Amino acid sequence: MAQRPKKHLGPVSIAIELSAPNKRSFDIDNRSKALLDLLVMCHVIEADDSSVVRELHVRCGEGFTGARVFVRPAAGG
Repeated sequence: MAQRPKKHLGPVSIAIELSAPNKRSFDIDNRSKALLDLLVMCHVIEADDSSVVRELHVRCGEGFTGARVFVRPAAGG
């Protein structure tokens, strides 16, 4: 499925939901960092530092494989 994510300028709030293809545990911090780097590389967000990413919520999900990433303008931004 092709996607064209919206580019966000300025402060953002990011929610990440992660799931593994099997029952093995994984390092949630490493996966979220890789996703933030990808958002910067693809120019979805300007940077992954605290001046741009004002909120970051990461959770483990079920019923899918991979990651779901939601980016929206930060409140008050």
